Parts: sequence; structure tokens; C-alpha cells
Amino acid sequence: MPDIALLLLGLVALVAGAELVVCGGGRVAAGLGVAPIIIGVTIVSIGTSAPELAVGIEAAAQGNGSLAIGNIAGTNVVNLLLVLGLSAAIRPLEMHTQTLRLDLPVMVVAAAAVTFLAWDGTLSRLDGVLLAASAAAYTIVIV
Repeated sequence: MPDIALLLLGLVALVAGAELVVCGGGRVAAGLGVAPIIIGVTIVSIGTSAPELAVGIEAAAQGNGSLAIGNIAGTNVVNLLLVLGLSAAIRPLEMHTQTLRLDLPVMVVAAAAVTFLAWDGTLSRLDGVLLAASAAAYTIVIV
């Protein structure tokens, strides 16, 4: 199969998978009686970050930390600017109080924390534990 056909097949599978994740996330939220944003910032976000996690772990195991950092930095920039921007361009996105008071400030603090921890040119094991514990704490708070 030519590479372009494989690329198009992959894009179709990606869109179909995204549709399943969004619909499934909405059903989980409704079934649990929780706000969809809670499902979005927990189950859906962790599920969609799994490929970045796999790349980061594999890159770190192979001693290629710059690939892990580049992958995460690139993914975050694309998610914030391209995905959020295109989504808002298609249809305006409502911001709820929790998003404005908790989620967006936590994103800013998380980016600042990574910058601060990496300022010496290295993310140590302790830095990794602090970041992972912070992610767990944030998830507990929002749930």
C-alpha cells in the first residue's frame, strides 16, 4: 500500500477514534452524573496523553531526554494553540468558572514549574516525582 494511502487511512482511524473518545467521555460523564469537564480533564486527557507518555518513557529509557521534552513541548503548544484555536474558530467555547479559576491557572503554574525545574538543564528523578505527584494532586482536587 502506498505511503499516502497509509497516511490517509491513519487519519481516518484517528478521526474515528477521536469521535469514540468524545462520545464515550460524554456517556461516562452522564452515567456518573458529573460535569463533562471533569471527564475531559481526567479520563479523556490521560487517554489522549498515553502516546506522549509512551514516547517519553521510551526516550528517557534510551537516554534521549531531549526527544521526550520536545514531544511534550510540541504537543502542548499544538493542543493549546492549534487544537483549541481551531475548535474556537469553528464554534465559540464557553468557559466555566472552574476552568477560569482552577484549570487555566494550573496550566500556567505547571508550565512555570517545568521551566523552573529544568532551568539547570536537567529534569532529575526528584523533579519527575514532584511533577507526577502534582499531576496526581490536581486530578484528586478536580474529582
